Amino acid sequence: MPFDPTSLSAVLVSLCRDQIRQAGQRYTPGIDPNAPNLRIAALSIAIDNVACGDAARVRFQSVLDEFAEAWNRAKHHSQRPAEIEQLVDAAGASLPAMMDRLRSRDATAGDEWADRLSEIDASLMQDVAHWQAEETKLAPDDGSYSSARNTVRANLDAIGRCLRVVRDEAEYAGSPSFKLLSDPLLLIGGEWGTGKTHLLCDVTSERLAREAPTVLVLAKNFEGEVLADICARLGEATSVEDKFAELEGAGQGARGRTVFVVDGVNEGRRREWRQAISTLLSLVADHPNIGLVVTCRTPFEAVAIEKSDLEKFHRLQHYGFDDQEFDAQAAFFQYYQLPLPEVPLLDREFSRPLTLKLICQSLQSLSGKKLAKGFAGIASGQRGMTFVLESFVNRVGQPIEHEFGLQDKGCWILLKGDDQFADKRIAGFAPCMAANLRGYVLPSEADRIVAASLPSLRPAQRRQLLEAMRTNGLIEEDAIWYSTRSGQHKSRVVYRLPYQRFSDHLIARHLLKAYLDPSSPAAIKGSFAATSPLAKVFRLTDRNFGHYAEPGWAQALITEFPERVGQRLPTRQRELFFSLPREAQDLNAYFEPFIDGLFWRSPTAFTEGTRKVINQYLGASSRAWERVVDALAAVATKPNHPYHAKQLYKFLSRYPMADRDLCWSEYLRRRYASPTIHRLLTWAEKLDTVNMTRAVAAELVVLFSLVLPTVVRSDRDLATKALVLIGEQHPDVLFSHAVACLDFNDPYLPERVLAAAYGTALSLVDSKKAASFRPLLGELAQKLYLQMFAPRARHATHHTLMRDYALGIIEVAQRAGCVKLPKTSVRSLSRPFPNTPSPFTSDGTPDDAVKDAIGHAIQMDFGNYTIGRLIPNRANYDETKPDYVRVRAKIERRMFDLGYRDEQFKHVESEIGRNSWNARNEHKVDRYGKKYSWIAYFEMWGERDANRKLPDWRQGSRTADCGADPTFPKAPPDWTPPLPDLFGPPAATTEDWVAGGFTPNWHSLLVVPEINGHRGEWVLVEGFVQGADSSHDRELFAFLRGVFVAKKDVDTLRSKFLSIDYPGNQKIPEGADEHYLFAGEPSHRHNFARHLLKRNDQYRRQTAEAFDEYERDYSAGEKRSLTIKIASMSGATTGDEEASVIEFDVPTTRHVPGVRLELPSIQFGWESYHSAQNTFSGFDIPSPSLIQRLGLLPQPRNRLLRCKRPSRNALQTSRRRLFWRQAQAALRPGGPASPVSEGNPPGPRLVQLGRT
Repeated sequence: MPFDPTSLSAVLVSLCRDQIRQAGQRYTPGIDPNAPNLRIAALSIAIDNVACGDAARVRFQSVLDEFAEAWNRAKHHSQRPAEIEQLVDAAGASLPAMMDRLRSRDATAGDEWADRLSEIDASLMQDVAHWQAEETKLAPDDGSYSSARNTVRANLDAIGRCLRVVRDEAEYAGSPSFKLLSDPLLLIGGEWGTGKTHLLCDVTSERLAREAPTVLVLAKNFEGEVLADICARLGEATSVEDKFAELEGAGQGARGRTVFVVDGVNEGRRREWRQAISTLLSLVADHPNIGLVVTCRTPFEAVAIEKSDLEKFHRLQHYGFDDQEFDAQAAFFQYYQLPLPEVPLLDREFSRPLTLKLICQSLQSLSGKKLAKGFAGIASGQRGMTFVLESFVNRVGQPIEHEFGLQDKGCWILLKGDDQFADKRIAGFAPCMAANLRGYVLPSEADRIVAASLPSLRPAQRRQLLEAMRTNGLIEEDAIWYSTRSGQHKSRVVYRLPYQRFSDHLIARHLLKAYLDPSSPAAIKGSFAATSPLAKVFRLTDRNFGHYAEPGWAQALITEFPERVGQRLPTRQRELFFSLPREAQDLNAYFEPFIDGLFWRSPTAFTEGTRKVINQYLGASSRAWERVVDALAAVATKPNHPYHAKQLYKFLSRYPMADRDLCWSEYLRRRYASPTIHRLLTWAEKLDTVNMTRAVAAELVVLFSLVLPTVVRSDRDLATKALVLIGEQHPDVLFSHAVACLDFNDPYLPERVLAAAYGTALSLVDSKKAASFRPLLGELAQKLYLQMFAPRARHATHHTLMRDYALGIIEVAQRAGCVKLPKTSVRSLSRPFPNTPSPFTSDGTPDDAVKDAIGHAIQMDFGNYTIGRLIPNRANYDETKPDYVRVRAKIERRMFDLGYRDEQFKHVESEIGRNSWNARNEHKVDRYGKKYSWIAYFEMWGERDANRKLPDWRQGSRTADCGADPTFPKAPPDWTPPLPDLFGPPAATTEDWVAGGFTPNWHSLLVVPEINGHRGEWVLVEGFVQGADSSHDRELFAFLRGVFVAKKDVDTLRSKFLSIDYPGNQKIPEGADEHYLFAGEPSHRHNFARHLLKRNDQYRRQTAEAFDEYERDYSAGEKRSLTIKIASMSGATTGDEEASVIEFDVPTTRHVPGVRLELPSIQFGWESYHSAQNTFSGFDIPSPSLIQRLGLLPQPRNRLLRCKRPSRNALQTSRRRLFWRQAQAALRPGGPASPVSEGNPPGPRLVQLGRT
């Protein structure tokens, strides 16, 4: 019978969907499409490579596109651009033929791809060698500025970006995933619960959606002649060989090979599936357009698949949701309609999909206080997770108990044990393991356990019960290897408890119950004597490497021990280490189980003995120090814990600043050394969806503040944002810490805590929480005044950022009327800040000893440009100006006083320099010398500003180096405006269209009734429209700018506008730009648009002229002379006086007034390069006078402004659109006015149009 592809496709879809349905809870999206579903990209790409179709081809093209993007920047720096471009073009041209060869199993095609990459690599390396040689010709790098060196390094960096693309692909070309293109045999391993079935069902669903031929079978669903059974499901009865011939035909299309997927081969009948896998390998070998994917739970690969067959597979591992665990947590908790845990689930155990699912299902039935207790239990220790395990066993075991006649919770009793049995080997799985001192039970032992508890069951029924428990995940099958007397290695199937970490604790409790004598300190110590069963757990396997014989049980015993012995031991000895025999008291062996178990300890299990062991490790190597503080950071998130965050803060605050930077800040910088902190920072990005208690907030505020000393800018900014998000929920907690941390000896920390407090104040002062918030704000303002500004203030500082945040908090509180300061405070809160002492101990005389000590901490750009900003009338690179010399000497001495020493930091600085010298600002890792430079610089800026010694235009302004905007504005919801027809009827040619001057009818945009549910009417004040008609090769952009104009001038403005074809970008003036204004400050603080601020603290209207001109003034004479003298960089004229003077004539002009306008908006132009967390900028806000006159207030962390008095006008901004809501009475700037953009067609057209 001829092959019918349509019929085959239908039966493939039917089989796959049936298998997905039978996956049940393992693939929740198959039951509910809205269930959590995160893609594991690396494994999905590998399966695409098995197919070797369109998806694989797209990946190759994406690599070429990535190289092309990098090459566009690099080709001008290459010495052989034509050669490299020829190689890359040849690689691109070879793709179609290469894909065809890979599909036909020609492995040499992959080798040739690797060779092409190698050729490109070699050419790029010749460029690298050239620029490295150029660099060696330069003077030695002493840290000073060098334009030539920066150029060479920029060229190296550009070439290096191309090189990274090539080498990443070359590395991939040698990977198992790449080899699947020509040898499509993939074996995916993974521990129980990592999501292997979910992955294959998901990939299958996606392939079905694009009609890619796929066969999915769950091994547990087929037995006997499994391949014949599967083929029978694929249409009319034919031989297996004939059916595979049909699958071969289906796999010849562009979508790629037919992918034959076997999930869970370890779960099927062993003998039958071992044979089936062998047969499948033979069939796939004979059919180049069929690929095979098999999953097997680790470590069952060697049991489920013949050794000779196992070697034929390319093997990859499934690790669960590693690297995206918090996205997974958010998705799972949202799906199960549970609030996100208020405490981050930081242990790696929570990256397992099945763990998350079991937690959610266990907690789903709880509510109120029980739910909160459940969350706290999960996060706070082992007992909470035992509850999850018990809940899982009871839920899954219920139908099994019903089928086999077990009592309620009978499956859980079989696992944890029944105390009625004296012989613990038959009491249950956990007691049997404890009695035999091994982490598994043999099948024969499992049968005896079931027989003892359920004597009425026949042997066959007992086997069926165990099989039901296994297939439902209540017990796990495993394989252990042993040696026979003849020296052969064989495997044996055994049973283990699920969730090894938590089942270890069940076993440990039985061990302690059976073998620990807690009657006295001597009896306790005797329980671990050399011949006791417990001592065998702690037997050292190797003195050199220091490991215990059973590290998993050792961890569980160490964790359980303090609670089990209780008051029978003094607290200084209530740590298992001190009860072990001397030969087992090995700190190296004790380290891993002790540290790994800290997170799972009950808070009551932290004793004086625990502290002694922790201190031992803190005094050991730097690696041990980092592991300990990482574990302490994890438990510091838990409320009411003896090692809470304030303990860690207190411990770290005792370090001198430089010493702490060399250990703690380095721990923070090295991501691999600080996984807890970086998991915490990842979790922080979800904080706006987390509701937390005050107790949790108190710990997290302190812990996040400890991230602030880091030199990693992005981490510092994210921690600041996290503090704001927590502060918006619990401002009293943040404010309390803001005051408490003022005496921390690293200004990096209190500076950003104050920033977060200021951001919180701006967010909440006029929010719905204002009534309860304002007293807290008043209390903070009062304390900051006393601590930082009042006479005898303990923490007065000239640090310009700290002072600015504190002044902002006080000003916001004063405007809100929630603080009353003494009348004399006005003097204390304004320049010259008389109660603030100078932090600078130098008199400004350069000190060579100080310079030698700090080395090249101040590098050329910072010394010239940054410090140079502080000095009036200084030319760039003028290092001899007396004021500059004094300021720099003071900054250098301040860095010395803070503790910076080049000798201590040089190795770290070198590493940072190599890795971060050319990074973008928001991703930059600063040198420590730069950190100390910034601190001294900000203090100097503040001191000189206080004494009015800054350049005039910087006086009283915010420094451009202010870092993050602590109000962290959010983008508003998207809104689709009612756009008109932008292009009009199609013209014959694009040239005719341009010449024809079609003007869209903008009326639908000028006044709109509502925006995202906010009723208007809304009048357009500022807008930008851009559109493209690709089919006719046309583009259009338009500026729509509304202004206020006196009624008497409307006609003049209209006629002037219509009299010119194209008004350009400046004929209608724009409002001012504000680059260092924080988004939450308008209406709360008068520190912006200073050119409009009057002495009485009121803002002038923002006025300007439209269509004004300058014309030649013939009445004043034809021309006037202008003489320019050219000076050197130092400010002195050149030696040749005549050569340094240029004279030329310029015509005389006079100003012709235009039409006077009031501009209703200004541009919020925060420079987002400062921080990756300030992602939203470049929008318009109402002009200061409008904000003031209308009483507008910014909404918390977005750009909507609302009225204090609802009857007045309001403004709303949306992306680059600003709308004004019409009021009962028009604003009258200097007389009756009209918003010009309000006219009806063919009325005023205040627009600027450009066409391309």
